[in-house]
Amino acid sequence: MSTTQYPCRAQVRLHASAEDAAQHFPPSTGILEATGPDQCVLITGAHSLDDIAMYLGVTDIEFTVLEPAELRSRVETIADRFYRAAQRQIRATVPSERRGI
Repeated sequence: MSTTQYPCRAQVRLHASAEDAAQHFPPSTGILEATGPDQCVLITGAHSLDDIAMYLGVTDIEFTVLEPAELRSRVETIADRFYRAAQRQIRATVPSERRGI
């Protein structure tokens, strides 16, 4: 993720101070603008909106997508998929255990 040379760009409000967010988003990933003591805006870009959504999802910082609207849609789709995966029951044995691997 970065702000230059990428086809997909986004603005995201991070619910953390700019100082705390900088631990997860170094300058190479985008621009952080402090907007209050406990929030900042990240301006970033990547090859795909999914790249941005996944990176945001693993940082352990709450966020709100400001733009584009398509990124909000991708975040919702990915979140739904993860939720369904977390709700599925694991089978008693996995295929590799049945083969003796």
